[in-house]
Amino acid sequence: MRRLLLPLATLAVLAGCAAGGGPAPLPQPHATAGFPPGGVVNVIRVDVLDSLPLRAATLVAPDGTQSEAAWLDVTDKPVANGGQFASANPWRGASGLPGAPGPSAPPSATGDATLNSQTALLLISADADIPLPDPVAYRRGWQSYTIRLGFGTPGALVIRDIPAPQPPPG
Repeated sequence: MRRLLLPLATLAVLAGCAAGGGPAPLPQPHATAGFPPGGVVNVIRVDVLDSLPLRAATLVAPDGTQSEAAWLDVTDKPVANGGQFASANPWRGASGLPGAPGPSAPPSATGDATLNSQTALLLISADADIPLPDPVAYRRGWQSYTIRLGFGTPGALVIRDIPAPQPPPG
């Protein structure tokens, strides 16, 4: 009987671990629009994460009038450094020479490559700012506006529409 209880207890523990949810999910492609708190007044901020580069962002009014993005920034494969190159790294900016800015202690004598790490997201991140041409009209009928996003190459754009964000109160 004891021989049967040990494998059953082990299976119960493993089943409990599997129900814990596992690792955090990876970022998925998405596009969001909003008015960031503390941002520029009457400017819609569009944040995109996609496998295709964002080439155009346009606010489309109910009458068909289009307002292009005043600013568009695309970052291919955003990178995060870890290990010795993390932001809290005491060696950051130090050359190891006396009189150089920052600490001047020598680097690790082991030369261990695991102290440095780099993580790259295999998606393209983009941000765009679209100024509102008529803030009063937008507040009255923001539900009828859309944001048109153009992805890909200039000759073969993939167009996607997302809903316009609700203006902030006040």
